[in-house]
Amino acid sequence: VMFASMDTAQRMELLKSNCDITVSGVSTELQQSATLEKLNIMLGLADKPAYAPYIKPFEMLEYVSGVSGMKKPPFLLTEDEVKDMTMMKASDLYNMLTPEQQVYFNSFIAQAMPFITKAKKQLTGGM
Repeated sequence: VMFASMDTAQRMELLKSNCDITVSGVSTELQQSATLEKLNIMLGLADKPAYAPYIKPFEMLEYVSGVSGMKKPPFLLTEDEVKDMTMMKASDLYNMLTPEQQVYFNSFIAQAMPFITKAKKQLTGGM
């Protein structure tokens, strides 16, 4: 910034002197560009069935937005907002069932719950 405000003669004198000139910002931009290229590769892997289970979508979006310079963009939902929306949709679907279908569904869930609990413990490492 200081260099830019100097006239030509002052710039020439500064360049002839024995001094260190530091250019900042360029390396950061190059590093961010390289990181975004790597993230693009990771996003491509997220589409592949073999890799998709290992990708955390929300964390990936947060990271991409951070590297892009957008800290907590307002268009990204939080994990809690996504859970709330999912619960509302599930509730709406459940309410669309007839009473007989709800009884059958409840029975199915009650029978499946031990298997669901066991699978959840295995996936989360017993947490």
